[in-house]
Amino acid sequence: MNRTRFRGVPLVLLTPLAFACATVTPPTDTINAADRAIVEATQADAEPHARLEMHLAREHVEKARVAVKEERYAEARELAEKALVEAELAEAKANSVRAQRNVREIRDYIATLQREIERESGRSR
Repeated sequence: MNRTRFRGVPLVLLTPLAFACATVTPPTDTINAADRAIVEATQADAEPHARLEMHLAREHVEKARVAVKEERYAEARELAEKALVEAELAEAKANSVRAQRNVREIRDYIATLQREIERESGRSR
């Protein structure tokens, strides 16, 4: 009698695990998002400023595609997410370099204006 009462327990405990595994789907959306992030980083001129990150992003996407073909969806999702992060980091680095360049240009312009003001105020005396 005790045997039959406990016989179904392991099955009940394993059922959520079985459903979790069964619901894993290919991370197509995540891979597509990573692809878009790589394109956006490329358009932001990230390559010269974040070579390593761009390389890693592309590498992770390719490995994610291989994992999908081999139906290793959880691994594929993780790789695609890593690719997305690397591409976003590369774009952020490129944007940072561009912002620093803009700040330098603005400072140079301000310095030029200050010199002109000083020169004009010296003439008016």
